[in-house]
Amino acid sequence: MSRLKNVQTVSWFPQNDALGHPNTRLFVSHCGKNSFFEALFHGVPMLCCHFAGSDVLGTAARVAEYGVGLSIDLLTASADSVAAAITTLLTEKAYTRRMKAASKLFHSRPHSPAGRAATAIEHVLRYGGGYLRPRAIEMNYFHA
Repeated sequence: MSRLKNVQTVSWFPQNDALGHPNTRLFVSHCGKNSFFEALFHGVPMLCCHFAGSDVLGTAARVAEYGVGLSIDLLTASADSVAAAITTLLTEKAYTRRMKAASKLFHSRPHSPAGRAATAIEHVLRYGGGYLRPRAIEMNYFHA
């Protein structure tokens, strides 16, 4: 257990539920795709603390590029730079406004997931789906 009053360390945490809580103002994350989409869904700005990985670097770069959060490299960051990034995200409301706007766009879909699935199934039944199959599936690992 942490010595800080406002920090708690646990082995498992319902991340999506916490992001959906109205008091959540910032999400500090490794910035994987699932974490990003959960933050986007709930409109919570992010502090991407990437340190390795494939998709995380690209996601962290886009978070910063679109102004819905900041990105820091944990391998080179100091405690002061992390604190400064957190302070910036909590005090500059533009990050929250942009993430809320992006969340609104994300939620703005004319059809439900079931409706989209039904449309896709009807399309394949009507026209076939062979042309939708990507050619990359047929490539082996040694194809360059």
